[in-house]
Amino acid sequence: MHKQIIAQPYDALVSVGVGSIESQLRTLKRKYGIIEHADDTWLGLCNHQYSEKLQRNIFYIIISANNVDKKKYWNTISHEISHLIQEILEHKSIFFHRGKANEPYAYLNGYLMGELFEFFEKEYIKFMELKYKVK
Repeated sequence: MHKQIIAQPYDALVSVGVGSIESQLRTLKRKYGIIEHADDTWLGLCNHQYSEKLQRNIFYIIISANNVDKKKYWNTISHEISHLIQEILEHKSIFFHRGKANEPYAYLNGYLMGELFEFFEKEYIKFMELKYKVK
């Protein structure tokens, strides 16, 4: 599955995918013209690229549906969102400063988790139902 949001106030187009890494990479290529290489054994990935199709940067994370253990699944999401926050803010020349409050990082973390929590939770439940035929 795939979801797209605009991370405010940074006007960052974020594409989020859950499923097989290869399938999600095909979606990025089809929708945005983005070519990314990854191994289907990875649990997740994060990056950004300029999309000629949309004439703007696309920030993206992919979470593998192979994360059967819920704790590992959410660990991977947290890990990739941390990278996503850094990608977005550094692209806007906002850098983490040791010993400072770093509110932009904390704000964007809360914003992204709030926007994406239900999506990630639904995708996990759907995956488990398909894998184990559980309802």
